[in-house]
Amino acid sequence: MPRRQLMRSVAFIAIMLTILATSSVTEAAGESYTPPLLISDRPITVSRLIDMARESRAPYRQSLADEDLIGILRAGAVGQFLPSLSAGGSWSNSDSQQESIYVDGIPISQGGTFVNSSSRWYLSANETLFSGLSRYYGYRQAELQVQNMLLATERAYDVLVSDVKSAVYIVLAAERALEVEGEILNQRNEVLRLATTRYETGDVIQIDVMQAEIDVGIQKNAVLSAEQSLQNAHELLNLAVGLDLESDYQVAGELTPVLPAINPDSLVSIAIRARPDLKQQRNLVESNEYGVKVRTADYIPTASAYASYSRSESQSDLFEWSVMPGDRNISYGLNLNWTLFDGFSREVLREQAVITKRKSMWDEHQFEQNISASVRQQWRSLTRLYQQIEVADRNRELARRQLDLEQERYRVGVSNQLNMRSAQVTFVTAEREYLARILDFFTTMATLERDLGMPLEEIAR
Repeated sequence: MPRRQLMRSVAFIAIMLTILATSSVTEAAGESYTPPLLISDRPITVSRLIDMARESRAPYRQSLADEDLIGILRAGAVGQFLPSLSAGGSWSNSDSQQESIYVDGIPISQGGTFVNSSSRWYLSANETLFSGLSRYYGYRQAELQVQNMLLATERAYDVLVSDVKSAVYIVLAAERALEVEGEILNQRNEVLRLATTRYETGDVIQIDVMQAEIDVGIQKNAVLSAEQSLQNAHELLNLAVGLDLESDYQVAGELTPVLPAINPDSLVSIAIRARPDLKQQRNLVESNEYGVKVRTADYIPTASAYASYSRSESQSDLFEWSVMPGDRNISYGLNLNWTLFDGFSREVLREQAVITKRKSMWDEHQFEQNISASVRQQWRSLTRLYQQIEVADRNRELARRQLDLEQERYRVGVSNQLNMRSAQVTFVTAEREYLARILDFFTTMATLERDLGMPLEEIAR
């Protein structure tokens, strides 16, 4: 075996192994994520929190990650119309050692080392010329899939806005509740001071002082509960935005209820037109319709063309491979295929596609009804809550006036502690009722905007 030929063979094998090794390596970049920590003395607006949620909220980022498939999906849809290409090759070498054969001292077969080598490579192309428009229908299904990915991101954004706004409203309500509980605590401390002073002068008995102390203790617990509720609300807001749970900041905003001047009859039609998830369902119905057409195309003949080019070579008594063999072969042709009967498998597949389309149509119909019912109910709730807020606001004003009057009467000694305590309970009840209605109003508004698929401000313009 010539040394030069051996070195060429070894070098060629090393090159091929390197190519195969590098082609099979995929780079995997590990990604890690840490929720951002927000510490600020400045009040943070709702719009800024929504912007931060777009960068940090996991469900929304997952929808954006799905959009990374859009480019390859569209390329795959177009690739159905392009020919498929394949290439390959083979190289082999064998050597054998044979002994000389003698009969009566006469050599019959000459022994020695025999080397055989062969090489071949090929390039082929196949193109479907006609397939009953099934490729076109597949292309349309891919485009609808891309649209649904974008609509899923829109819907994720609607949910994000609703969740962040609801969490902000809960924080603002909890802050207001803490202020109310603190105000009541100050009032009860004042009652305790007055009761102690009047006890020293003999105007009240000791049990009045004890009751005032009990009321102060009860209210201190109420303040502690309100503080915990505020901390929990801030933590829920951090979760909604996607921030670190230790984030500490103030929220800008006010809970001033305003009922938008909107024609309620138009809300349903707006929701039917704007909801991204309903558009997704309609696209699914259309995609299933194309699925039926794809199965119908199975009854139509298909035509395809092919072409191939190859080179090969075999050598004996040589230890070398030829990268570019000398023998050449070119082939091309057309194929026509028409399946006349396949045991009713086409019929089964088509009927399954038809049923799937019918089910998706019923899902679309049910989806529209659910949206209509939800929007109507949310608007009725919003209107009712606005009316209840007006009543509750009037009640809290009266309760405060009553409490101020009872405080003054108690201070001058013309009222007793029982009346004072009753006025405080009435005031607490009225304030808590008002805050509950306010919170329900704003969270219902956020839910209604989510059901509509757009803010109420844009509709009211």
